[in-house]
Amino acid sequence: AEAKTVTESSNKHNSQSQTRKQNKIFSQRLKTIYDDDYLRLIVVYTLCYTITMNLIYVDRLSIVQEAEFSVQEAASFSASVNLASAVITITLQIILSTGSLVKYF
Repeated sequence: AEAKTVTESSNKHNSQSQTRKQNKIFSQRLKTIYDDDYLRLIVVYTLCYTITMNLIYVDRLSIVQEAEFSVQEAASFSASVNLASAVITITLQIILSTGSLVKYF
């Protein structure tokens, strides 16, 4: 029973040590992102994109429900919204990355 307790204690210590190492690495990565303007912009862009896409998804569902589309019409509408958002996303990414590439080269 004592050997089992020692093993459990050792495993718990190793787990805590590993968690501390992971937290330290995570903190270092956050500091790297915070210190670099380009990385901060990527984080802001990603957050804005995620929030916007979720809002579009919710609005699209409510529009389909209110308009009482048939299954085909709802699918067509959803495809159009997805295509438009993809084109806007690609356009923004090209604009943002081209400016960054010109700046660094």
